[in-house]
Amino acid sequence: MAIKEFFAPGGPLAERFPKYEARPEQVAMAEAVFEAATKIKPLVVEAGTGVGKSMGYLVPIIEIIKDNRTVRAEIYDPVNDETKVEDRPRRVIVSTHSINLQKQLFDKELPLLKSIYPWLNYSMAVGSENYLCGARLKKAIGDVGTNPLIQGEIGDLEKLDAWSRETTTGLRMDIGTQVSHEAWSLVNRQADFCRCKKWDPATPCFYRKARLQMNESNVIIVNHHLLMAALTIENGAVLPGFDYIVVDELHSLEEVATQCFGVEISNYKIDRLMKDTRRVVRNAGSEVHRADEINEVMDICGRAADALFYVMKQQIEMAKKDSLRLRQKLPIDMTNVELIEQLARAAKLVKEAGDEITDPQKAHEVKAVAKRTAECADQVKSWLLQAEEDHVYQIISEKGGKRLVAKSSPIDISEELNKCLWAQPFVTIGTSATVSTSGNMKFVKEKLGAGDAQEMVLASPFDYVNNAMIYIAADLPEAPREQDPNYYNALVQRCADLISIPNGRAMVLCTSNQSMKTLGQRLRGLLPHLKIMIQGEELERHQMVEELKRNPRSVILGVSSFWQGVDVSGDALQMVILIKLPFPNVGDPLFEARAERIDAVRPGTFRSFNKMSIPEMIIKLKQGFGRLIRTSTDYGCVAILDPRVITKKYGSTVLGSLPRTHIKYQVDDVKLFFAHRTPPPEQPTVEEPIEEVPF
Repeated sequence: MAIKEFFAPGGPLAERFPKYEARPEQVAMAEAVFEAATKIKPLVVEAGTGVGKSMGYLVPIIEIIKDNRTVRAEIYDPVNDETKVEDRPRRVIVSTHSINLQKQLFDKELPLLKSIYPWLNYSMAVGSENYLCGARLKKAIGDVGTNPLIQGEIGDLEKLDAWSRETTTGLRMDIGTQVSHEAWSLVNRQADFCRCKKWDPATPCFYRKARLQMNESNVIIVNHHLLMAALTIENGAVLPGFDYIVVDELHSLEEVATQCFGVEISNYKIDRLMKDTRRVVRNAGSEVHRADEINEVMDICGRAADALFYVMKQQIEMAKKDSLRLRQKLPIDMTNVELIEQLARAAKLVKEAGDEITDPQKAHEVKAVAKRTAECADQVKSWLLQAEEDHVYQIISEKGGKRLVAKSSPIDISEELNKCLWAQPFVTIGTSATVSTSGNMKFVKEKLGAGDAQEMVLASPFDYVNNAMIYIAADLPEAPREQDPNYYNALVQRCADLISIPNGRAMVLCTSNQSMKTLGQRLRGLLPHLKIMIQGEELERHQMVEELKRNPRSVILGVSSFWQGVDVSGDALQMVILIKLPFPNVGDPLFEARAERIDAVRPGTFRSFNKMSIPEMIIKLKQGFGRLIRTSTDYGCVAILDPRVITKKYGSTVLGSLPRTHIKYQVDDVKLFFAHRTPPPEQPTVEEPIEEVPF
């Protein structure tokens, strides 16, 4: 079937949706993806809100697969630990950043496509540690009587045992009740602990069941973390072989890839390693002849780690920051040397113990923690010595200082990402609603190593001219560097004036927790008849969104995570207020290092502001703007309360990157806009339900 026929008024989609309207932008995207996948050329597409990018990439790839459904390939067999040459389904991996998009693809788009292509198989993959391993559950319950280190988890283990007889997925997210992290770590499918090679209903390892489904799938939905693991681990250990990759929400890939290519050690991670080592050594029993020596070394490692993290905590508290960049190495004292040496010694002792154990499962677990300990020793050494030249080294404080992280991150991931993704023999399609700046993809392609990829920018088909407006508060002052009561008084009053026009139905997007909390508390005083929800207080993020949908007299105040991935369609959201232009945090160690590298080309020119700060800001601003119009019938106002968008030279570039619509500067113009669209209360109207196409 030709692409145009699929999306035509009389095509398969139109047959299922009586009010279906073909979108030229969606057809253009689908044809570009078809050509790229056929010619094996990478492609990056910006598809504005409403284009229907999910179908725009799924349909052409499925059409290609339809005509040649299998491929002869080398397939890794974990049962026999060997590689075989045999037929497998031709396959596309679709990677997203948000759970919401994964669910949309899995619950809406793919079932619809299954009705059109009955042969189509699809599945969703998550990290293997999210699956229950029945063999580990059975072993943990059996060990409770002899291992005092896990006796406190017996209640949760019994809950998990009962749940294991009912669940069909074995996924932690489906448990429906709270179990401790400690209990779950005893029974989940950890790659280095689980020895299950196949699905066995008697001791069900649900990862193996999921893997069977993946092996038969033409489409597998994953997240960016799992995608990066699959791209950097050999032998198909993470995902079965594939022929095409679609990276949806491409704008989020850089952060995940940076984590993948870096090193992260935390006090929580080392504590987990100590506990796992002691537990498996104790479970091995009398076969471990040097158990006392191993435990003694673990104690030494624990004390040395505590000393290291104490120094890190002092450093970050003196800096009065949650993230501190290390511009020189921490002092390498005897305690740090001891931590590295004793971790290496522990790894050697535990491995030797594993070689002596006759029980295969116990030997496997002991060798697994030995390998993990050796890797930890290498990571600590690399971080302390700052062994990688082109990395940023930092200390991060989380959870109120309880979790301390030693982290190193590559400054530039483009070369590595090019090698493992864009330059591979499979086809890579990258897409997002917000990846272009100044009408092209140069910025995002350079930082993601996709320089040779073809590009396409497709505007949204929605009628922004008639259904949306931009209000700019040109008369407000620029945000001062220090707290200024006069600035906040004016800002709060303007927010209240704008929110009062639709009487709620608003989202206020901030760039810092401090401004969000200050604004929220002040707005509660000015607008007592509205429910003002502040991110981080009583409700979780998803609960705030559901309340906004349910209660028209409600307002959300949020920071970074609300700028993207929030989908509120219809009358529930009519006003999006952007407090400041969302420039990246120049104090972030990684951003700072990347800016320094750009500015070093021409010292004193601050090239990084134009080459990095402005493009990053524009992409995030477009994400915030995109919260407003989600369907063709939505309408409302995006209010920008930062006058720099018209007073600074870069303002024209910023506004030129947003959907074209009317720009106004008076609050009365906003009132007039809504007056023409909101029916008077005394004349309620009944609208015919709109049948939405689910993509």
